[in-house]
Amino acid sequence: VGSRNASTYGLRVTQQLTAALAKQGFVIASGLAIGIDHTAHQACLDAQQQTIAVIGLGLDNITPQQNRQLAESITQQGCIISEMPPETPYQKHCFPRRNRIISALSVATLIPEATLASGTLSTAQYTIDLNRDLLVVPGRIDQPQASGCHWLIQQGAHLVTSPEDCKHILCS
Repeated sequence: VGSRNASTYGLRVTQQLTAALAKQGFVIASGLAIGIDHTAHQACLDAQQQTIAVIGLGLDNITPQQNRQLAESITQQGCIISEMPPETPYQKHCFPRRNRIISALSVATLIPEATLASGTLSTAQYTIDLNRDLLVVPGRIDQPQASGCHWLIQQGAHLVTSPEDCKHILCS
């Protein structure tokens, strides 16, 4: 999970890590948002692996609209889930609830890129509350999209720089 306003670096790292982890048998769950989430889901699909999209509204309301084709592809190689009933109107509080589900489904949470103000940090907190591993990719110190990642690493999250780092943490 991570930034909607992702950098080229964040998107590239997300693609590399999620594709490698998916090929090793890990099912990737994310939130079907633009940016990091979109790239994670697409990397799984491109690797012919499964992915789970957790959405914040009802299954009849795939947002953002530009991810509707991606959602259709996910239904062929994974699933889309939501705890919200059909016709749920947009409500900001639905998305932290979605983040709670993502962390609950996961043995660990991987954050390739996030700002300090990102909703991704709520997913990180849910992960910590569930006593699950939090895996975070460092970024450039002058890049706002990495500020949340750096803060999480300072708080004790696992710093990861490769799929091998992730696998080592997850399989130890």
